[in-house]
Amino acid sequence: MEAFTAKEEMQRSARTFFVLILVLVGIGLVMVYSASGVKSARAGYGDMHLLLHQSVKAALGLFAMLTVMRINYLWFARHHMMILFIVLGTLILVLIPIPGLTGAVNGAWRWFRIGPFMIQPSEFAKLGLIIVLASLIVRIGDRIENFLHGFCPLLLAVAPICFLTLVEPDFGTCVLMAALAAVMLVIGGTRIYHFIIVFTCGMVLMVLFALSNFDHILRRIMEFICPPETGHVSLGLTALGSGGMFGEGLGGGLSKLYFLPLCESDFIFAVIGEELGFVGASAILLVFVMLVYHGMKVLMGIKNRFGFLVALGILLLISTQAIMNIAVVLRVAPAKGIALPFISSGGSSMLALMIGVGIFLRIAQEPDLAPPKFKDDPVTLFFRKRFVTTKHFTRGDDYVRS
Repeated sequence: MEAFTAKEEMQRSARTFFVLILVLVGIGLVMVYSASGVKSARAGYGDMHLLLHQSVKAALGLFAMLTVMRINYLWFARHHMMILFIVLGTLILVLIPIPGLTGAVNGAWRWFRIGPFMIQPSEFAKLGLIIVLASLIVRIGDRIENFLHGFCPLLLAVAPICFLTLVEPDFGTCVLMAALAAVMLVIGGTRIYHFIIVFTCGMVLMVLFALSNFDHILRRIMEFICPPETGHVSLGLTALGSGGMFGEGLGGGLSKLYFLPLCESDFIFAVIGEELGFVGASAILLVFVMLVYHGMKVLMGIKNRFGFLVALGILLLISTQAIMNIAVVLRVAPAKGIALPFISSGGSSMLALMIGVGIFLRIAQEPDLAPPKFKDDPVTLFFRKRFVTTKHFTRGDDYVRS
């Protein structure tokens, strides 16, 4: 029996990871067509309208992934401040009424209109948050255990991104970002009691702000507690259960005939359960489990700390989104508007996730690069000169000043 080295095993897992992503994208194209064909045809666009749109998005995502794979991933570490400003800038800009560019859709300010395309900046903000947080954790090094000079600067990056996403409003994405940041901070070495105190207070304030300012969030919570028969969650659960063991057959479901809203996006897993049954839905879950398993095998071989944290964040982003989406369909959690990764219709989600996969695969190609070299950016210099003494700048092993 042929023996493989640890690095060869990691490379094999990375290739399997890539194949599983393509499998999910392919399943997504089939299910988007099945879920949207009738509605698109009745709307006069032709039954393949949304399928063609999703195919273009998938092709652009694949191109973006292959392009990102050619970039040295340490480039993202060195330019984390630029990425942070771009993320904050787009999240602020989308909230400003600009004719022809921004506007409310169903009461939410989440999208840029660029010609026929709708771009949702919060989808890219998730990936930006992962990169920025990983870079700052590496920069701070052992100082992360200090609350004022290690933990607080990290919160200054996380809090504005989460808050701007919340006021769009996009409560589900805000919760997802907070969860990603929490795990990365714990893995990064923050003291557990710092994390518990700050994130507990932060989550309480976030929930109170959302409930007091956005009626639809309270309505979704009440629908989750006492679901009406015509509510989204009840209809999704009915569709999911009506498929039985083997389903009604691909294209044979009835819930997509104007009975189940958002069946091609937020509730596409319900359509999968209806048409492919328990067996088909379980197969989708198995693909995600295998994806996480092989992603973890890749993580175990990454020796560069920045690369490890970014790869961890990307894997968490994919798996957490899948869990949150499926939990809503199973009526385990209130509706949140989180897409099923690589399967639900949505260009911004597809493009952002495929870029993340490209970064993940690039890290897998070079798991043992030397630590990134950082230059002191203007923001760091400002705080270092005015508020931080020399003793607070003991750098970890991964911080190398150029």
